Amino acid sequence: MTRRTIVLCSILLLALGCNFSLEMPELGGTTIVILPTATSTATITLSPTPKATPTETRPFIVEQTLYEGERNYTCDPGGCWRDDGEVIDKPEFFYPGVEEDNPEIRALLDSFGLPEDIASDDAERWRRVRAVWEWMYRHTVVINTPEAEEPWNYLHELTSQGPVEDWPALGEMAKVFARYGVVPLGACNSKAFTIATFLYRFGVRPNAITVAHSKSANGKQHLYLALRLDGRWLYVDPTCIRSTPELDPQPHSIGCTSADYRHPYQLEPLPGSSFPKPMLLE
Repeated sequence: MTRRTIVLCSILLLALGCNFSLEMPELGGTTIVILPTATSTATITLSPTPKATPTETRPFIVEQTLYEGERNYTCDPGGCWRDDGEVIDKPEFFYPGVEEDNPEIRALLDSFGLPEDIASDDAERWRRVRAVWEWMYRHTVVINTPEAEEPWNYLHELTSQGPVEDWPALGEMAKVFARYGVVPLGACNSKAFTIATFLYRFGVRPNAITVAHSKSANGKQHLYLALRLDGRWLYVDPTCIRSTPELDPQPHSIGCTSADYRHPYQLEPLPGSSFPKPMLLE
């Protein structure tokens, strides 16, 4: 079994959760690990994100997280940034082939019916988020379901033949779509990187979107999107697509797990981003 096959199996076969540990030497020794089970499940009321002003451009705040105790944030007009957070800037690993184009990729992208120019404003960005979300409800299948078996096996075949150790490339997903009319997905990581890839191609540019990690109950980690709209950072969890086929016309956060969505500790941004640290979300 190749290294790339091991990575793919670790990522996509986890359809029922995101409890995993993945060694990635190509990320400078970074290890994604499972942290100990939280000892408290008490409900905590969290204060709203502070609003930075031109005269208070670097306020320092302390946030009570759900599973990690207190964490410090430093704020500016672009958001509040977690002091102990980490940004893993390796888009070539997490978003392989995101800029590529060929007839199969073109057919996949054309099936969305969306423009690929830069979204002009927040309303247009949210419209495209909603459209991609609804497309994924109709045209994705989740690993370990009967309808996903053949598409998944074909994706596994494609990725096993590749020389690069990374996540499934856009071109590989396009080949599966060309044959089966669907894109197979695994756990939260697969869903998050896939929707981020599509939104990037449809003009939701990198400083407005990123994949974020947060802690969940029982020591698990969870991956989802952080999205900047209307001057604030929202969370949008594509794991919720199966239970929520459509999003409301007005921008809003959406979650459906025990993750501490508000307090991501790590980001994996798209090409061209410039995030200093993980942001505080609303």
